[in-house]
Amino acid sequence: MASNPSAPARRRARRGEAGSAYMIVLLVLVVLTILALSLAFLTQTEVQIGGNERVTNRVFYAAESGIAAATARALVTADYKAHVYTFADPGTVASLGFTETVDVSPVSRSERLRTRRRDKS
Repeated sequence: MASNPSAPARRRARRGEAGSAYMIVLLVLVVLTILALSLAFLTQTEVQIGGNERVTNRVFYAAESGIAAATARALVTADYKAHVYTFADPGTVASLGFTETVDVSPVSRSERLRTRRRDKS
């Protein structure tokens, strides 16, 4: 006949396990919280990167179109004076003021030489 542990012995064995499910649930919640916070941080970073990339592209293309407009103006009218071009961002409301300003000015030969001398030293 197999000996069965008595009821008090079983209760004593279970007392050592009391609260273990609670600890496991708390551990799982901590892990899930850390995972959720890292995902939120990653999403926020991606949104900032996208915004920075949009601004960078907008400024680059505004500068490129300003240079193209200045080149066309110089070729057509032989006007080599400085000029300021303002470009509105397409797809935005004009009253919000999303514009880029490009200041195009000619560089004289003496200014180029001064710049080269500064770069060499």
